[in-house]
Amino acid sequence: MPLEFLIHQDLYAVLFAALTLVVVGPALMLMLRVVFSSQTGLGRKEGGRTVLTHMTGTRLVSAFFLLTPVFWSWAALAAPDQRRVFFIAFGAFSLLVAGPMAAATFWHNLVLEDDALVSNALFSAGRRMAWSEIVSVRFNESMLWYVIESSSGRRIRVSGFMSGLQALSDALLERAPESDPVRKGARHMGARWRPLLG
Repeated sequence: MPLEFLIHQDLYAVLFAALTLVVVGPALMLMLRVVFSSQTGLGRKEGGRTVLTHMTGTRLVSAFFLLTPVFWSWAALAAPDQRRVFFIAFGAFSLLVAGPMAAATFWHNLVLEDDALVSNALFSAGRRMAWSEIVSVRFNESMLWYVIESSSGRRIRVSGFMSGLQALSDALLERAPESDPVRKGARHMGARWRPLLG
């Protein structure tokens, strides 16, 4: 290969990377700002019940991470030789990873009823946990979610990016049994997101 060809290829790669940073960086920062400004502590009221959902900002970020690899894989179809296969495989793998996460932000919600916490997820709709059965509330730092566990061992996971965490914290402190693991987790849930509520 002539040296000039390699120089042009490197120049194109640098320009492509710079364009990606200039476009993707600010877009991601804007979406993260929307995510944190859309956090509400009280959730949404529906028929006297409080419903916790992912807000618009969280859904935008999940859609961004779902569609960006697909877009670059589609754009890579014009690439010559084996690079095309690599980018298509990367896009397919990204869909496998980001797809379920994006689905969770669109279809998962929690309902705070008088007698129970109800989780409606994509594949486990209507999972009920009575307030009196709750034995612990833990925060998983690596996954950014809370794990609410019942005395029978069942678990409900609550994303740290859902609206209404303050309402859930208050409900746990008011309705769940008074045990140290429940109180500690519920207080963490209420205090963690309080500064974001404005």
